[in-house]
Amino acid sequence: MEKSYVKLNISSIPAGLAERVVLELRRREERKEKTRAAMFGTIAFAALAALVPALENVGAAATRSGFSRYASLVFSDWNALAGMWKLFAFSLAETAPLFAMTILAAALFVFIWSAAEAFRYVRAARISFN
Repeated sequence: MEKSYVKLNISSIPAGLAERVVLELRRREERKEKTRAAMFGTIAFAALAALVPALENVGAAATRSGFSRYASLVFSDWNALAGMWKLFAFSLAETAPLFAMTILAAALFVFIWSAAEAFRYVRAARISFN
């Protein structure tokens, strides 16, 4: 079987080339980590900004559907709810603003995920904010 590689003669490599290659690879990796940290940081900021209108939307949808009135019964008249808990549970489920809650949960998930990724890449790139 014929060898498909050529034996490398160490004496033919210029002095300092290996160090320059390693330094360039480290520089590129650090630049990639900084870029990813900035990207995930931007996504986290956008998701955080989206949380405010999503929360307002959940509140408005809960008021429109009557969910907030049913939910307030938990704090005001517990004894009346104990006897009719099945009807109360179905009323809550029927009036829950599920679409608005899903949007809020998605924005919260994206914020937490992207913030965690941003912090991970900030740590990996050893970025200091001094």
